[in-house]
Amino acid sequence: MEGTDTVYLFVARKAEADLCSEYAEAIRQTLKEFAPQGIYHFKDIFAMLMNIGKHRSFNLFIDEFQDFPYVNPAIYSDIQDVWDRERRNTKVNMVVSGSVCSMMEKYPKTRSDLCSVEPI
Repeated sequence: MEGTDTVYLFVARKAEADLCSEYAEAIRQTLKEFAPQGIYHFKDIFAMLMNIGKHRSFNLFIDEFQDFPYVNPAIYSDIQDVWDRERRNTKVNMVVSGSVCSMMEKYPKTRSDLCSVEPI
């Protein structure tokens, strides 16, 4: 990941709109790309990142990935939906990490081709 911009998103157990505000700021600072105020759903942030990835390569690192259900139980399905539609058209290297091993092992194996993930 060295030499490539990396957007780091930490999943805190707080309101989805608050996280999206923080994530939009991280996108503006790291990628120097326009990220509008007032995005309230992670699905929209993720779709925006995939769209940015159509014209540039970058890493997307999501930490404490297992905490997304506390934010919004639909987020995993939302990520899957956007990823399935955009993964062949984007240059985003997505890395997820977490501190609950059982969740990190379970999630990629229960989704159809989210990516080839092996827990580390």
